[in-house]
Amino acid sequence: MAQAMTCEDLDAHAGWSDRYTSKLEHGDKPSGKAGFVITPCSSDDPDNSTAAFSGRISISMMGDVWLESLGLALVLMPVQQAQDIGAVPAPRRAELHKDAA
Repeated sequence: MAQAMTCEDLDAHAGWSDRYTSKLEHGDKPSGKAGFVITPCSSDDPDNSTAAFSGRISISMMGDVWLESLGLALVLMPVQQAQDIGAVPAPRRAELHKDAA
C-alpha cells in the first residue's frame, strides 16, 4: 500500500505469475504460500519484557523473495533502539479496517 502498488503490479514487478501476491498474503490458507512464521512468546510472565522469549520467527524462501521484490529488509532490534531511531508500531489490523469504514 505504501508503494501504491496493486497485487497485479507487484506480480509484474517481481516477475511472478498472476495472483501470486495473493498466495503470499494468505499464507495461512491451503493454497497460500507461507513467507513468514511468527509464533508469539509464551513466557510465564508476559508483563515482564525481560522474561525469556520462547517464540519463533522464521522466513521461508518465499519470504526472502517477498522482501527482495519490495526492496525491504526485516530487522529485529530491542524496543528502545527502535524508538531511538523513530520506529513506531504498525497499526493493528482492526485499526486499518476501522479507518477504511
